[in-house]
Amino acid sequence: MLALVGDASRLGGSSDREWIFRDDQLWQVVATATASQTRAMMEKLDQVIDAVVSERIVGVLRGSDIQLAVQGVNTQQAIRQRDV
Repeated sequence: MLALVGDASRLGGSSDREWIFRDDQLWQVVATATASQTRAMMEKLDQVIDAVVSERIVGVLRGSDIQLAVQGVNTQQAIRQRDV
């Protein structure tokens, strides 16, 4: 198999390392590198969901008027409703 590998030092690279991976090795490296980011993103998304679920919008219609109000609800109750 032939391969053409560039010279990183000409591009101003600091470590001058170049790596060649098989597909399965590359997938493993990418999965490992992104796992912590995915976890952090899911934790933040759970916080956003909890914040949204803990609010309740109440609307009242009177003739052609609409009155909306945001009311906080019990957080534990909101979490239980989300998980159902």
